[in-house]
Amino acid sequence: MIYPYKYVLSMVLVLLYCITLCIAQDQNKEQKEIEIEADELVYNKAEESIIANGNVHIKQDDLQLMTGKVVYNKKTNYLYAFGNVAFSNDSRNFFFGKEAFLDRNKNSGVIVKFKARLSKKGLLSSDFAKMLDRNRFLVHGLVFSTCSVCDENLKPRTPIWQIKAKEALVDKKEETIKYRHSKVEIFGVPVFYLPYFSMPTPQAHNRSGFLAPKFKNSNILGFQTSIPYYFSILPQMDLTYTPTFSTKENAIHNLSFRHLTNYGLYEIETYFTHRDAIDEKKSFKGLFQTSGNFKLKNNYFFDYDSKRVLDNSKKFIQKYNISKDDVFTSKFSLRKEKKDNMLLMFDTIFFQDLRKGEINNKKDTPSVLPWVRTYNKVPVKLPFGYELIFSTDLLNLTREEGTNYKRATFQLDMLNNTYLPLGQVLGISPSIRYDYYNIHYTADKSTSKSRVLGKLLMNWRWPFIKHQGHKNIILEPIVNFSYNSSATGNFLKEDGQEQLINASNVFASNFFTGKDIIDFGSSINYGLRANYYTEGNTYGAVLGQSYKLNRPKELEHNISYSWNDKIIGQKSEIVAKLYTQIGSDLSFVNNISLSPNRFDLIKNELDANMKYRKLVFGLGHVFIKEQYINKCYNDYNQEISGKLQYNFYQKWWLEAKAKRKIGHLTKEEKIDQYDLNAKEKNKNISKWVSNEISLLYKGDCLKINFGIERDYSMPKGLKPSFTTYMKIEPIFN
Repeated sequence: MIYPYKYVLSMVLVLLYCITLCIAQDQNKEQKEIEIEADELVYNKAEESIIANGNVHIKQDDLQLMTGKVVYNKKTNYLYAFGNVAFSNDSRNFFFGKEAFLDRNKNSGVIVKFKARLSKKGLLSSDFAKMLDRNRFLVHGLVFSTCSVCDENLKPRTPIWQIKAKEALVDKKEETIKYRHSKVEIFGVPVFYLPYFSMPTPQAHNRSGFLAPKFKNSNILGFQTSIPYYFSILPQMDLTYTPTFSTKENAIHNLSFRHLTNYGLYEIETYFTHRDAIDEKKSFKGLFQTSGNFKLKNNYFFDYDSKRVLDNSKKFIQKYNISKDDVFTSKFSLRKEKKDNMLLMFDTIFFQDLRKGEINNKKDTPSVLPWVRTYNKVPVKLPFGYELIFSTDLLNLTREEGTNYKRATFQLDMLNNTYLPLGQVLGISPSIRYDYYNIHYTADKSTSKSRVLGKLLMNWRWPFIKHQGHKNIILEPIVNFSYNSSATGNFLKEDGQEQLINASNVFASNFFTGKDIIDFGSSINYGLRANYYTEGNTYGAVLGQSYKLNRPKELEHNISYSWNDKIIGQKSEIVAKLYTQIGSDLSFVNNISLSPNRFDLIKNELDANMKYRKLVFGLGHVFIKEQYINKCYNDYNQEISGKLQYNFYQKWWLEAKAKRKIGHLTKEEKIDQYDLNAKEKNKNISKWVSNEISLLYKGDCLKINFGIERDYSMPKGLKPSFTTYMKIEPIFN
């Protein structure tokens, strides 16, 4: 609630200061001539006074003052303005008063019954504003709001919120505003009171001080209060300390440090607390994270992002709702760029596994140091417009226990696209690659392996485009052919993660990430893309399938990229995507996977959003046939999510969100009715994932969000969280 005062007092300060400038020249600054227009202009030589009477209009640069009468006494250096004073220093802010008085000798003055309209929203009024001297201003009876005052308000003629202060003192020299007896009212009811506090002026340099507090209540931590304190160290450096006090746990402390250098910005943040109910043996738990982005000389860039948790229970960050990640990745990257090409990248990667269980042993968590990659266009001219690309990939992966290895990859690619008659596009890209591995399984067992891989990619597509008025139709058949030479099989499965075939990657030449796993054998991918555009509406579809032309023996040992490991035929599943966008009122996306031979539904994923009058509705549904669910790691084969927003009164909205598992338990999770241990184990398997209901006000002057949220996805050992929250955010612009 600090910023309204800050904004309001700056306008008062501008008003008083600018009126002085309009009449009297500042000896320290060169001002343009003052223009004075009035129905009557009288100069009294004896009293040395100037009287402007009737429709007085005074201009100087962008400053304008309009009133009924102005009297300026040169002898006393007094200025009086009478009768509905109106003033503006730009085209956005307008100020009004009944009367104004300025004393040039003492640099003091008063504006009586002062009012202002700031920008498009701000409304201000006060009994009077007083200029004590050149640097100090005093405002009495201040009232400020950005809300409309009209009969249609929830409480007629009463703004949703307003700020009142008995007195506010502005000191330009000390760059400080001091408030006395201030309160915040909502619907005319006082909800917050401060007898005294101070803050920096709008033009002040960064100043230390308290920021707005935050409040929350949950069944795990109880009532929480966060009180941030901001430390301004230097103009380009600051620190924020935020203690959060809870009724059920010890306080958690947050430190956030930022520093902007000549080369870039870096941030350091940490959370820490003392003994809690999860792990009483461990008296200290904390999270340290830091990130930075720097542009160095000669087109070198350095980026890093690092996180580390000190917590044996692995639940500290979830309990305090800091992060839901179960694996933290720390990465340090140095790269050299030239134009649009990345020439060199040097990475170091560390992992921290926060999952519990026998399979997650800290000693087998890998580290990568270094990982060096290069990518260069070879400056040679080749026939038919081909470009020659040479790339390298050098990696060293180590573990305290388990397999360590060094890998070197060298690859040469030729890239080209040829436009054939009738609009066809053909790309033929041969490549050759050499891999070398030095693998250490144990301290006493190691081996070296190598392989040479040849590949030929042929991409053909034929887009048909038809324009008819405001309608556009695009139909594009696509065929991709990939030939892979015979080679020694895969040595490791470290960085090669299989990607399930979907409408986004069905036309790719390789369905594995990384370098370790290679999809041997030749294949052909074929399908169709279609789009129809008409007057802001879009309709589209993608259909495709991959077909193995041969299945070498090496493929039998690969991880399958199909939904079912038992699919060992040459055809992959059939994938399709249907999507619709009708204006801003309706959107629909449906991803489908079908078995290659019997056309059984493997997976159906639906996402739909609709707006109808005052109702906004969203629905998501995922269905996976049980026999194909082995790679989804779900305990149920279906999940449904929904979002509902209802504008029940003017700018008030009711919002509800929920996500729930439905359908049947998978085979791995089904409970034997005679197995009591299994029953107990699965008793806590909840079909609910999360649900939330909230009341929102989305006005021009205020945002209010009050809600209740329940999260059932907490890790084992923590009960589902139940949280109530309320956020109030005034809008000033």
